[in-house]
Amino acid sequence: MEDRIGGNPVTWAEVADFNNCMRECGFLELPYHHSKYTWNDRHCGLRIYSKIDWTFNNGEWLDLMPSCKAKLLPEGISDHCPIKITLSDDAPRVKRSFKYYNAWAQHSQFNQIVADLWRTPIEGCKMFQIVKKLKLLKRKLSELNSQYFCNIEQTAKVDRQALKQMHEMLQTGPSNPDLQQEEHEKYQKFRESSYLGEMLLQQKSKATWLRLGDDNTGYFYSIIRHKRLKLATIQLKDDKGGMSDRTWSNCRSVPELLSRVAWPIEEREVKKALFQIDNNKSPGPDGYSSGFFKASWHILGSDITEAILDFFRNGRLLKQIFHQHCSNS
Repeated sequence: MEDRIGGNPVTWAEVADFNNCMRECGFLELPYHHSKYTWNDRHCGLRIYSKIDWTFNNGEWLDLMPSCKAKLLPEGISDHCPIKITLSDDAPRVKRSFKYYNAWAQHSQFNQIVADLWRTPIEGCKMFQIVKKLKLLKRKLSELNSQYFCNIEQTAKVDRQALKQMHEMLQTGPSNPDLQQEEHEKYQKFRESSYLGEMLLQQKSKATWLRLGDDNTGYFYSIIRHKRLKLATIQLKDDKGGMSDRTWSNCRSVPELLSRVAWPIEEREVKKALFQIDNNKSPGPDGYSSGFFKASWHILGSDITEAILDFFRNGRLLKQIFHQHCSNS
């Protein structure tokens, strides 16, 4: 709908069939670099710009050439922009930041790890204590991930193969109680590893409309690969519909924003607001998603609620939190 400037507006009815076709074929759009519109009518004055040329690929393409990019070249004497596809093996190296995964909460040690660290005595206001404890907790959760989850996808593949072999053995001795027991154990092991694997992939892909357990692994991988191709957000739309590079230019002051909040805010409203956030939504600047706070609410819920209510009362935000948002914006 936002792929045209000038002329008659595009309606959803005009593009619905096209979108359905692309989805059914498993096509993924390859994002453009340096420009957005691929055609214009070259009229002076009320010129029409439109994105009518597209580049698509699929999961097989991304498996073979994961770092391909599309670049719109100057149109020259034509009214269409040429599209150049480039292939590069030089993926940028970035330091991997902490990110919480919902599958960690399924481990038997998760609650104990969180509870033990949350009892650590820390001086300062409640908001500072929470920020400090969450920072210390990252190392413990990263260790849990390294020990039990870093190869979960490969583990699921191995468990699947082991279960398949067990089924073949049962064909030769279906009444053997030892084989039946071993098959049951391998089934339970594969069920757990495959569930955790899909849980991890679902969070990475953010495909929240699919149910776990439907063996959507291939689809999840295609969504993840496509997201990695997308460009970072470098502009925001202002209240007049224009695009601005100054992402903080329209921010109001905290007291002004708080003056619009209905008072008083109750403790149950804090929990209700947090639990309405989908578990697979993007995490905050510190790497913790809503799924973490839901899973550990019985441990840290009272502290989180106290810190949030204190913020709404005095309007003061901890400097560390503000710096996190600035550095990740």
